[in-house]
Amino acid sequence: MDRNVNIKRIVIYCVVMALIFLVFGIVTRITSSRNLPAGAEAPASSSVSAVESEIPETP
Repeated sequence: MDRNVNIKRIVIYCVVMALIFLVFGIVTRITSSRNLPAGAEAPASSSVSAVESEIPETP
């Protein structure tokens, strides 16, 4: 059972990271399509780090 739990944890972690990567890509695409200055990318990276910090780490 422990191996199945570890596999599920790894799969969930990979899915979450893929979702974060997709969200970051969409945000950068929207900001680049709006032709915003380079300084506008800082809040996007900080929001991504905030999302990563909100993910609970299961022991």
